[in-house]
Amino acid sequence: MLAPAVGVHHPELVSSATADTEKDFPAVRRPGGVVAVAVNEVPAIADAEASCSGKGTFTQDATKSSDGDFSSISAATAQFDLQITGCPATTTITLFHIHNSSIGVNCPVVVDSGQKAIEPIALTNGATAGLITKTGITVTPETAKAIIHIAPGFYFNVHSQLHGGGVIRGQLVQG
Repeated sequence: MLAPAVGVHHPELVSSATADTEKDFPAVRRPGGVVAVAVNEVPAIADAEASCSGKGTFTQDATKSSDGDFSSISAATAQFDLQITGCPATTTITLFHIHNSSIGVNCPVVVDSGQKAIEPIALTNGATAGLITKTGITVTPETAKAIIHIAPGFYFNVHSQLHGGGVIRGQLVQG
């Protein structure tokens, strides 16, 4: 099971002290969460890699309008953090990123982590040795806004060498 956190909070989900501080500054960090498993892939994973599970986060840093309204974002960056366990010892991770789509539908990537298939991550005994982190990822203002407002319309996808279309997948949820 992949359990990444998506990089968004709605202002109403943060404490009033934090919300008041956020109104004073145009740049705000927005963390959140998601649950994903191999059977969520389309098509579902049915071989030994179906045992893969993990945790991760996707956090956006968005620059919003001075009035504190997330309907106007001028810039955003993201950070991916990923940890995988339970895979066969030979599993190699090639890519991970965010797609814009609902459950059961495959769509193009909208936020790429920067992980390159030509530089795969070899797992040790079926797991990452620690947290894999990718920082400074540019997110378009339109995508950042959409993720903040409709996170479940996006999914976190991890690809392996064996499963180029994806091995672990889950819809983003608000954190």
